[in-house]
Amino acid sequence: MSRFSPLTLWLIAPHQADDLPLSGAHRLSKPGSEHILPLSTDGDVMRAAMQGKWRNRMRRAARDGLPIHHRALDALRDKPLLDLEISQRRQRGYRALPTAFTLAWARAAPGATRLFLAGDPSNPLAFMLFLRHGSMASYHLGWSSPAGRHACAHNLLLWTAMTHHSATQVTHLNLGPSTPVNQGLDHFKTGAGAQIRRIEPTYLLTRGPSTLLPLAFRRDPV
Repeated sequence: MSRFSPLTLWLIAPHQADDLPLSGAHRLSKPGSEHILPLSTDGDVMRAAMQGKWRNRMRRAARDGLPIHHRALDALRDKPLLDLEISQRRQRGYRALPTAFTLAWARAAPGATRLFLAGDPSNPLAFMLFLRHGSMASYHLGWSSPAGRHACAHNLLLWTAMTHHSATQVTHLNLGPSTPVNQGLDHFKTGAGAQIRRIEPTYLLTRGPSTLLPLAFRRDPV
């Protein structure tokens, strides 16, 4: 017979935190904020929510004839694109989920991925990848070449993502967390009409011997 008492774990999501005692809980994530972009089947409504400069860049890219293509992510075919984003990540010093997560999602739910490509689809200037979950789709990762930035490709890519998803019963796009160290990225998100939503911390509540709880969860008690 084991000499240890059972250990019970509860993962407390933000909306539950007010209903449960947090004494002795361990915080897994810090509070923050994220950008949520409301969608509408009426394009005029979405354009009206944009900032003028953002909307003008999007229209310029469309007026210049920048072609946009979109399809489901192909794990094998699109691996070179994912590698471009990894190189960009290293150059700019930001963090993201590993490629293995992206490939696993594509294998498990290929219809819940949408890859938007600017320019020649065999050699794009820029791309954005979205993952759908229920009535929301989240921006997952993206990449742009210098030519893509000059052509305002990401403005037109995001607009195409907005119109595509709104036509498939998606009500919101999650454009990711607020990044104070990259105000240009935050301005891009709010320029498209995104609203900032606060993210409350998530906690792990335990009942049982604390020695059974991994050290990583015992470093940040409430």
